[in-house]
This record gives sequence, C-alpha cells and structure tokens, in this order.
Amino acid sequence: INKARIAPFATDLWSTGLKLSWDTPVYYLFMRLWLSLCSFINPNIWRGVEWILRFPSAVFGGAMLVLHYRFSRRLFDSRTVALVSLFFLAFSPFHLWYAQEARPYVFSAFITLLSSYFFYRFLMKKDALNLVGYVVSATVSLYTDYMSMVIVFTYGIFSLLQSRDRAKNTFVALLPLCLFLPWISLFLKRFSFIQRGFWVPSPSVSSLLITGENFIMGYNGTAVLYYCADFIILFTVISVCLRWKASILEHRELLYLILLSAVPVSVIFVVSKVFPLYLDRLFLVSTPYFYLLIAWAVAGMRHKGMRILMTIFLMITMMIAVYRYYNDEMYMPAQQKHHMGTHLKRPVRPLVRFLADNLTEHDYVWWGSFSCAFPLCVYATYLPEYRLGSSLAETMCTPFPSFLDTYESRHDQLRQRAFFVFSPGIINTSFKRPYTHEIFRNNTFFVSLDDALTRLEKGGRIFFLGYDWARSGSFDENSKHLKDFLDSSFPCMAQFNFDGVRLYVYRVPETSG
Repeated sequence: INKARIAPFATDLWSTGLKLSWDTPVYYLFMRLWLSLCSFINPNIWRGVEWILRFPSAVFGGAMLVLHYRFSRRLFDSRTVALVSLFFLAFSPFHLWYAQEARPYVFSAFITLLSSYFFYRFLMKKDALNLVGYVVSATVSLYTDYMSMVIVFTYGIFSLLQSRDRAKNTFVALLPLCLFLPWISLFLKRFSFIQRGFWVPSPSVSSLLITGENFIMGYNGTAVLYYCADFIILFTVISVCLRWKASILEHRELLYLILLSAVPVSVIFVVSKVFPLYLDRLFLVSTPYFYLLIAWAVAGMRHKGMRILMTIFLMITMMIAVYRYYNDEMYMPAQQKHHMGTHLKRPVRPLVRFLADNLTEHDYVWWGSFSCAFPLCVYATYLPEYRLGSSLAETMCTPFPSFLDTYESRHDQLRQRAFFVFSPGIINTSFKRPYTHEIFRNNTFFVSLDDALTRLEKGGRIFFLGYDWARSGSFDENSKHLKDFLDSSFPCMAQFNFDGVRLYVYRVPETSG
C-alpha cells in the first residue's frame, strides 16, 4: 500500500507535491527525478514498479549504515561501540520495515543523521566546510520531514548546554529554520488541519515504553520479545546513570545522544496531549542515537564474559524479530496498542489481475474503503499487462484527499468509472470529517452514493470492493453501508476474497435508471 502512494505524487509533482501543501516536497521531487531517469533509461521499466519505487529507500538505508559507523567512531572512537550499534541499525526490524517502502522515512533518517554528523564536527572544528554541510543537510531534512524541526531545536538545546560559544553555536544550530520559513505557512496549514480532526488517539505514559519496544523489536515482536526490549531499555538507562560520573570525558557525546533520542519523542508526546499525532514511525529519525546509546552501555560492561553474553542476547532476540518480519508475523493480540496505524503488507496484484481480465467498458469499480486504492491504481495505470479497459484506465485518479481545486467536467464525470463511493452521513475515520468536506469534494475520486448511481449504465456491472483499513476480512462502516444497499438494490452475481479485500459483482438491470 505505502509504496504505491508515492507513484501518483512523484509522477505529477507540480500538481500534487508542491501545490498540495500536504507533505514536504524534497522526497517527492527526488522520486520524480528518479522515475524520470528510470523511464529514460528503459521505457518498459514500469514492469518492475515495486523495486523501482523501493530501490531509493534501500539505497539510503544502506548509505545510512556507512554514515552511522562514521558517526559512531567520531563520537566515541571505539570500534566495539561502532560495530554493536551498526548491528542494531542493520538488523533493526523497525528500520527494515521502512527501508523497503517508498516513503520518506528512511531518507529523512539518513539526511537527519548526516546533519547530526556535520553539526558535531562543526562544534569540534569550527570550520566552514562542516558549517555548510550542516546548514545544507539540516535544511534538506526540514523540507523532507516536519519532524526535523524538533531535531533542529534539539541541536539548539544541546548548544545552550555547552560551556563555550553558546550564543554562536545556538545561532548556527537554528539557522536552518530561517531557510524553512518559505514553507512555514504550509506547515501551519497542515498542522491546523490535523488539529481539527485526526485519527491518532492521545498517547499515555505506556506509549513511551511501547515506542522503545518498537525501536528494538519493531512491529514483529512477541510478548516475550517486548519484555526483552524492556530489559534492554532498563539496562541502558541504569548504565548511563551509574557511569555518568565515571565517564566525564564522554559527557558531551552522551548528552548529544540522550537529547537526540529523548527530546523528539518527549516533545511530540507533550504536543499530542493537545493535538494527537503520536506515531512511532515519526521517530525513526531518533533510532540511530538510541541504538548508539545501547551499544555504548553494552561495550562499557567491565566483565568480558558478561559483555559477550549481553551481545549474544541482543543478537538472538533481534534476529527472532527479523525472522518474524520476513515471515509476515505480527504481534496481533495488541495490534492497536503496539502497531498503531501499521498493518501487515498484503499483495494487491491478484486483485488487479482479476479486474484486468474481467472488467469491460460498461462496468464500474466502487471502493468502499480507499486504503488499497493506491497500489491498485498504480498497477492498473503503469503496468501494461495489468491495464484495465481503456475507459477505466484513462480515468484512474489520485485517491488522496487534497487541497487542490480539481473540478471535473461533465464529460469527465461520464467517463470516469472507478471511484470511492461514500454513503450519506459517513465520517472519514482518518480525518474525522464527513466525505462532503471540501478536501474530498475537490477530488474526483470521492463520489456520493447518489452521484454514483446516476453514472451507472443499464446492463453493466458493479465491482464492489469492501474491506477495512487492515484488510482483515471485515468491513469498515462505509463498506458495510454500501454492501447492504447493493444487496437490497442489485442482484449479486459472484463474490471473491483477495487477501482481505472482498469483491462482489452486481448486475445493473436493463430497466435501471
């Protein structure tokens, strides 16, 4: 689902990435250039659409390993600390989850770590090269992920806590924020939009512990593995407290890591008590510093045998979680608690293949939920072997609520045959707004039930896709309402189940209006 969200944005950057005022633009601009390059090299490159969209995240994930090792050696000059922390980053189920998605999280984590590296070097050397490197990388991170604003403020806090050149260092730390000012109005617009309604619940104190557990075991742990993660967190906290006085030469480095690990999580936690937006994936940028703290705690154990045992314990528990990740095993009993907004990744190709083989020029596709509409539209639009009937393929649109003023002509209305149909009075669970709100009304993908009925052709068919966001085999509220209406209005000819997406085929009678 997630990787396919990028394709419509990246291939039409000007109308979605820059004017949308929904997400920061750098990643989408990069993906636009990347996809243009791929298409130029090989026009048939879209046959491998999955790896094309995922490849940049994998590259930045690999580059992040090299950068993390350099950063670790720069802070502690310890090969043991660097290697242990590198293992954590390389085999982190949390990182692996996003390193194989076409979303900006890994790119943001890489560029944020790069800014941390340059900022620390600047504080040590006070040279122009590292100053420029920091300002550029931090500015790029701000235009990649709004979370970077908290990271930049953390650099400012760290500078204020130093004994020398506080004012100068703080000014340098916050300088990228000045370069972000041209985008600040759009950020405030989005923040205001979320403030008025968003699906994320207010976090509790236990949310902080769960975040640490997910940092270590990802979304693929078990109850036992999460208890192991709790032990690792407790061990690290105790080690830092006990060794703080004895590690006076490393106070600056430890403080740097502690602030970068804790401040972003703490700030978003406090803000979310008023404007809920606390999601663990937002904190991917903080994980390298968290892993480095754990590695420092392990490497500092005095007894060699205990140090080896602790290292083996960490490796075994994390590798079990990695194994579960590659086997699509998630900690289901506490899914909402531990994996808020995250679900198992399920294939869409079989569904698209079925639609491509069975849809005709007189048929319509009705979505009851739009979570898997992204990959379906991408496959149907870009893969030649999955192209649907010409009328349907030409009218596939970006299934995302927007601030764009995109009003369709009557000709387009008659031509469009695939859309999300909403029942009267249904509230969108993501944005806590009715589907009559302007962000849905301005997008041709969202159509009211009454409007959808006026577009039907006599003798045609309705391919109704009903499911919930997790594709668990159940219906969300809108899908249930539509299913009940269709059952009472049209004869059902067939039904299928595609990995949690339930497909029903209805016949529109010849006498239907």
